[in-house]
Amino acid sequence: MPEINHERLPNREAIASFNGKVLLTTQHYAELKAYEHALAFTVARIADKDMLTEVHKAMKQAIENGTSFADFKKALKPYLMAKGWLAPTFKNDNVDDDKEAFRDYQKHLGHRLRTIYHTNKATAYAGGQWERIQRTKELLPYLQYMPSVSANKRDNHKQFYGMVRPVDDPIWASIMPPNGFGCKCWVKQLTKTRAKKILDEQAEKGIVYDIDMEQVKHPLTGEMMTVPKGVHFSFNHNHDRLTALLKLAEEKHGKEFADGLAFESLEKYTNIDKAVFFKSDGKDGEFYPKEKLAKLIKVFDKQGIPYLIGEEGGRFAKQMGAEAVYFPTEVGMSGFFAFPENPTRTQVIEELLHYGQHKSTNFASLEWQDIVQFEIQAQKKLLTVGRLLGWTVAELEQIERALAQWQQEWEKLK
Repeated sequence: MPEINHERLPNREAIASFNGKVLLTTQHYAELKAYEHALAFTVARIADKDMLTEVHKAMKQAIENGTSFADFKKALKPYLMAKGWLAPTFKNDNVDDDKEAFRDYQKHLGHRLRTIYHTNKATAYAGGQWERIQRTKELLPYLQYMPSVSANKRDNHKQFYGMVRPVDDPIWASIMPPNGFGCKCWVKQLTKTRAKKILDEQAEKGIVYDIDMEQVKHPLTGEMMTVPKGVHFSFNHNHDRLTALLKLAEEKHGKEFADGLAFESLEKYTNIDKAVFFKSDGKDGEFYPKEKLAKLIKVFDKQGIPYLIGEEGGRFAKQMGAEAVYFPTEVGMSGFFAFPENPTRTQVIEELLHYGQHKSTNFASLEWQDIVQFEIQAQKKLLTVGRLLGWTVAELEQIERALAQWQQEWEKLK
């Protein structure tokens, strides 16, 4: 029976993780924050969008088809050389006059292609693996950090070898492999019984895992960052897309907002039949049973204001004889939102990102011109976020149309 080559079997989670990234041109890998690498595909010193698209296409095929590095390089190297990427200035513009420099160029280009190939493949597999880990953590609730499969293991990663922690331990937000360029460390899932046995054995041997932290300077901004010792600062994040989205939400709107988005109940926010609508003004607010809600929705549909079916207090809903769809207080939303049809948790978070300022905005107390101005700013933010997160052309065009409509409305009010 022929041997199965697992490297060539399609990994659906890895493919989805890679395909979810948007293309961003950069001059330096550090232009993106660590977690943004889970959202964007970029190659340092490729400022040409067409060139980046070709590299992305080759990388996509490699992940989907299990293409080897040799085939990846063979397909891409001639194209990049023809484009003159990373090429030095040769004497008299003739490479024959400087064969040594040309050989060095080819060697350097090959090294860069190897880094591109292994980094993107490893992070795609890590992002896909984390999605699978979350899906199976009830049966396999622990992770163990495993030694690198590289012949030349990094001494500064050996401090993690064998470490067992729960899947939800925050340490995996910083040391989920890969932890640097070329890192080939990995993790495996464990049952609770197996994890306990390993932990007991480690305790008997006096094995203790203390993660040493260190200060490193950002190469572009000079900012001092605290990272686990041995972890490259640009890899100091979990490679999962949803985790990166939560981090992006925290940066833009604060930790309280991001924590609220993490609630599993976000999955339920489109059930109109069982919902009570709560319009918060920081005091008691107003509640509408579903019969009145239908009329209210028509008003907001006509004006083009988005809305969300949800509320913050269940006891009021019970008094009105309706079932509440809980909207976490931690999110602090007081505006209106709309989702077309049973969105995934990630899609909900992407849709909500630009509405953080609703926490301090009360539409009931605003004049129409204030609402129009608010929506213009909100649509601009959504357009920026959408480009970063790689939304489709159709989705971005829809936002652009909405922005144009609000801007036209503003012109009428002038």
